[in-house]
Amino acid sequence: MDNKKYKILLIDDDAMTRILFRDSFLIYGKNEFEVYTASNFEEAEQYLKESKPDLIFLDLIFKDEHGEKPKGLEILKTLKSNPEYKDINVIVYSGYEELEKEAMQYGAKKFITKGFVLPKELVNSVRSLIAELKNE
Repeated sequence: MDNKKYKILLIDDDAMTRILFRDSFLIYGKNEFEVYTASNFEEAEQYLKESKPDLIFLDLIFKDEHGEKPKGLEILKTLKSNPEYKDINVIVYSGYEELEKEAMQYGAKKFITKGFVLPKELVNSVRSLIAELKNE
């Protein structure tokens, strides 16, 4: 990879996932990445107003006081319909494989299943994606 630090934004309501994700890139990323996390879309929007990430990782299911809701697809639609954000590649990072087809239809670049990718593999898959994007 080149000398540029790639900015990644993770939008996920689970605190442990955010910590594991951030630490995976800290440990295995060899100082190649800047990782920002948001627990909901409001926090993500705040970050997006200040900075533009190279990649967005997006969970699909967000818990609220009424249980689980698949807000991630709504967030994906919002990102892809906004002229300021539509060119940012979104990787869906979810344990709900059954939503992969729908996520891809709404503009996700890739779908990574949570729990099936080790931290080092996650970082390497991002490196591979960045290399692919450079060749497009």
